[in-house]
Formats: sequence, C-alpha cells, structure tokens
Amino acid sequence: MLILALAGPMAATAQTAHDVAHRAELMGSEQFIFHSSIQKRDLLIQVIPPLNKPTVPVPAVYMTDSEQSIWAGVLAAGGVPWGEFQPAYFIGIAYPELDVLHWNRQRVHDLTHVQGQDLGAFDERLSGVQTGGGADYERFLIEELKPEIERRYPVDPKQAVLSGFSLGGLFTANVLVRHPEAFNTFLIGSPSMPLQMSLVEDAKAAKIGRDVRVFIGVGSAEDDKMVQGAFALTKALKANPTHPEIVGVWVGQGLSHVQFIGEFMTRALTFALQPR
Repeated sequence: MLILALAGPMAATAQTAHDVAHRAELMGSEQFIFHSSIQKRDLLIQVIPPLNKPTVPVPAVYMTDSEQSIWAGVLAAGGVPWGEFQPAYFIGIAYPELDVLHWNRQRVHDLTHVQGQDLGAFDERLSGVQTGGGADYERFLIEELKPEIERRYPVDPKQAVLSGFSLGGLFTANVLVRHPEAFNTFLIGSPSMPLQMSLVEDAKAAKIGRDVRVFIGVGSAEDDKMVQGAFALTKALKANPTHPEIVGVWVGQGLSHVQFIGEFMTRALTFALQPR
C-alpha cells in the first residue's frame, strides 16, 4: 500500500470523499511533473521527505527506477526514529505514463551509455529499443533535476547520493566515472556490466578523489558474468590512484538478481546514511 501510494497524481484540486477513500498515500510524500529541456519530455519525480522537518540541510538520495526502488525511502524513513538512518530526502525518478512496458523499454534507453545494442534476445519486449541515452539522462539529472531539488528542499549538496540497481547500477557506475564531483556517495547494485565491460578500464583512470564513497553489491546466484563484472569494477576502483573510499563487493549469498534488490537497498542505505 505504501509503495503504491506514490503512483497517484499529486492533488491539484479538491478531491471527493470517494476519491480519497480509494487512494493510499505515504504521509508527507509528494510528486510533481518535471519537464526536461535536455530530454525534451516530462518525467515524474516522487519525493519522500524525512518524517520530521529538518532544521539543518540533510542528504538527498536520488533513485533511478523509482517504480521499483522508491519503497527503499519508506524503509529508511521508518528507521530514522530508531537511529538506524540519518534523515534524508528520497528523490525517485519515474515516468508519468505509469506503464510497466513503457518503463521497461524507456529505462533501457535512458540508463545505457553504449549505442546500438539490441536487448531483444534477453527480453523480446525490449526488441527494437535504442540504447545509448545515458549521457543525456545524466545531464538531465545533474544539470536540471539536482538544482531543482536543491532549490525546493533543504538538502545538502555535499551529501548527495546516487543509487541504481541493474541497468540503474550500470548508469550509476557511469556517472561515478564520468562525473564523480556530482555526488559524494554512489550505491551500485548488481550493475549490468556485461553490457559495457569497457567501463572497467575507465574506472581505473577516472579522477574520482578520496572524498567519494562507493558501495557495490551483487547476488551470488546471479549470472556469472554479472558477478564477475561487479568484482572487476570493484578491483578497478581499488586500483584507481585517486583512492575513492570503496568497501569492496558485498555479496548476497544465494540471492538471484530479483531477490537481491531488497537486501542490497538495506545494506546500501545503511552505508550511505549511517547516523553521524
């Protein structure tokens, strides 16, 4: 119910009793349509704020694939009163169409940086989708959305977190390598490295810096190439002469790709939002 709460449009007009009775919301959450000049389209931005209004700027966690990841904000919000997480704003990036097939096809374009790949062999529903929109998508995230969130909410730009899983993990790894200055923490879950193994060499040479924190996770029961890719990325970052802070690969024992997402988000948020 809490996850589905964010699927309904933010109220702009008075609602009837019938409408309210059949709609679930997470208390304090909101969403808005954001038009990207770079993307030349609308995106749905879903926001889960801290339970109590912060008196000082707090971290912002930007989450790709909000359709499946925004519930992690619910998890963290629930842990704040118990001291398990520090307060934060959770910013989910979604598509206003709210259609599963559209989400699956659009994310393939948005979260990949290599053009000309055909993922139809992996999933026939993805046949014909053009890959390689990642560079524009990261521009939208860094140049448009991030400044808008920092304008709207009391978030600390120096405590910005980027989180992604699967294709979102690959996208997050690309942003880490290409724009490490944009966020101070990167949460990379089961990155789809087989689609871009060239990123391993890029990670060795990127000027990342000591202040950047990285958490990588993968399930032990995932495809061997996925597991090997996560370890190769970690090894490359550890070999990076600028020495980003990285904790190695956390391996979810016995967990498949789908099973791993819940475990990953719990561990990753604990890493990113440890009470200080």
